[in-house]
Amino acid sequence: MQFFKSILIPVLLAVSTTVFAQQKYENEIRISRDSVPTKALEFIDTAPFDKKIRWYKEYFIDGTSIEAKTRYQGKRYSIEFDPSGELEDVEIDHRWRHAPEQVRLLMENYLQERFGHYTLDKLQFQYTGPAEQVFEWLHERLSAAELTLRYEIVIHTKDNGKYKRYEVLFDAEGTPLRSAEFIPKNLDNIEY
Repeated sequence: MQFFKSILIPVLLAVSTTVFAQQKYENEIRISRDSVPTKALEFIDTAPFDKKIRWYKEYFIDGTSIEAKTRYQGKRYSIEFDPSGELEDVEIDHRWRHAPEQVRLLMENYLQERFGHYTLDKLQFQYTGPAEQVFEWLHERLSAAELTLRYEIVIHTKDNGKYKRYEVLFDAEGTPLRSAEFIPKNLDNIEY
C-alpha cells in the first residue's frame, strides 16, 4: 500500500500541474459556406438563427475546428464543430453579472489566487451535449438544465512586466477545469 501511495501522489501532482499549465494557440480564418462540412451546414440551416451566419476555420496546436458565428436574441453565438461536422459546443457571450452570484464568487476567488490582478476580456456560457439535445434546446423545446454548462473566461494580466492572456474553463459550479496561456500569434521568433 505504501508503494502504491508513493507512486500515486507524484502522478496526481503531475496530472494536476499539466491540467493548469497548458498553452493555447488559436487562429481563425473566414471560410466560405462551400468549405463547411454538410453535417454542420444542416445543423445551422435548421437552427432558429435569423441573422447572417459567418463561417470560420480555427487552427489550434493539436487540430482544427469549424465555427459558425451569429447573433441571436441579442447575444453573440459561436457554434463549434469538429472537422467532420459533428457538433462540439455552443458558446454564448454574456456579461459577468449574468453568471450566478455564488459561481461568480468562486471563479473570482480562483482567478485572484491564480493570477493576482487581472482584467476580464470575455465570458462565454458553453453548452455541450448530444447534438439532438442541443438542437432542441436552441428551439426552446428543452431546458438548458439537460445540457452540460461550463464557463469559458478569457483574461489578461501582467507577469514580470509582460502582457499575457489566459483562457480558463470552469464547470457549472465554478470549479476550475483547465487553464491555458495563449501563445502569441506572431510566431516569427520561434527558433528551430
